Amino acid sequence: MENLTARLKSAYKTAFEWDEDQELQGLCLSVVPHEVFYPDVSCDGDDEPILDAALLARLSKWFKGYMTWVNAPPCPSCPGSTVSSVGMAGPSTQEEIEGKASRVEIYTCGSCNDTVRFPRFNQPSAILTSRRGRCGEYANLFGCICRAVGFDTRYILDFTDHVWIEAWIVSESRWVMADGCEGQIDEPWMYEKGWGKKLSVMVAASRGCGLADVTRRYTRKFDSEEFQKRRHAALQGLSEEVFEFLISDVNSSYVTDRLREVGESSMHDNGALQERLIFEQMYLKNVSQKTTWDDVIKERSMREERQITGGDKEEVSEEMEASISEENLEEKGKSVSESKDGTGGRTSGALEWRAARGELGESISEEKLEEKGKPVSRPTDGTDGRTSGSSTRGELGEKSADVKKVNPWA
Repeated sequence: MENLTARLKSAYKTAFEWDEDQELQGLCLSVVPHEVFYPDVSCDGDDEPILDAALLARLSKWFKGYMTWVNAPPCPSCPGSTVSSVGMAGPSTQEEIEGKASRVEIYTCGSCNDTVRFPRFNQPSAILTSRRGRCGEYANLFGCICRAVGFDTRYILDFTDHVWIEAWIVSESRWVMADGCEGQIDEPWMYEKGWGKKLSVMVAASRGCGLADVTRRYTRKFDSEEFQKRRHAALQGLSEEVFEFLISDVNSSYVTDRLREVGESSMHDNGALQERLIFEQMYLKNVSQKTTWDDVIKERSMREERQITGGDKEEVSEEMEASISEENLEEKGKSVSESKDGTGGRTSGALEWRAARGELGESISEEKLEEKGKPVSRPTDGTDGRTSGSSTRGELGEKSADVKKVNPWA
């Protein structure tokens, strides 16, 4: 239970620190292009941007192109050379310590034999400077940027080795997922149906609301025997009641104490936040399992078609299109999804790495990879381990890698 408690606290610490540095939030705002906030090129930007799902979508698409995914770090002396993982180390340089790197991946260049260090930063300012990483760095910085923009944002910890964020859309009274690695929002089916991930536990962490179990938002298999076996193992044998108590205990002690230290009230003192959490949990427990992902996707498509027919589809400026175009991403070595609705496999990360994690969905089978001469095996370059917040997540991942009647809690 101590390990679970530590993971929950680490997730909360990540979300908590997004609001700690006002100078950092200013820097985060400064890197977001004007056209992301105001897609209408004739807008001078005097008005505050509308914090809606459309803005979140533009932020997510821009952010994917802003960052660089690192499978293995390049050698500074030998661009294009191959590096090999030789192990891990703790932070030792000033940059690594100030960047709160919980660990440093060590590689050796195959050409010059130099040592290449890849610190896994947990400090958003360090990530903002490097603009590279994997999902831990992406979610951390993207969450910080969304907070700077003004969204109420929370960090989503997936026990099967992935992290992303959710943003509260006031006009729709609901949390919307946003994955900066993929440049996608509002597609909760992406991980289970699209990537084929064998999910188990997903916990949300936000500064004001604390922790909440949001697993049911991302699965339609919660009650299945296979899912419950994975979840039971991920929770180290704890029952649902005990896990619920553990979250409540962390909220009432650790979360409340952190907020009191900075003179802020906790969710227990905020009726609106309490009501938000109560209604969300009611929806997740009683409604979310009554539909299939196909039902949800069909309903979404029909809703979007009505919006397009009604002229509500947003026009995006040429500058914005250029910044997030497939050609632009491919020039930076970023894979582009074949599916635009979240039903395809994962796009971030090397192909073999995604295959080893079982996250290709049905888009590319292991057999097809074998035919191309690409091995399908667990990565040995250190990329299977990940950092999110202050915790090391590599050993906790698995080896395999909204409703017909629109409901605001979907």
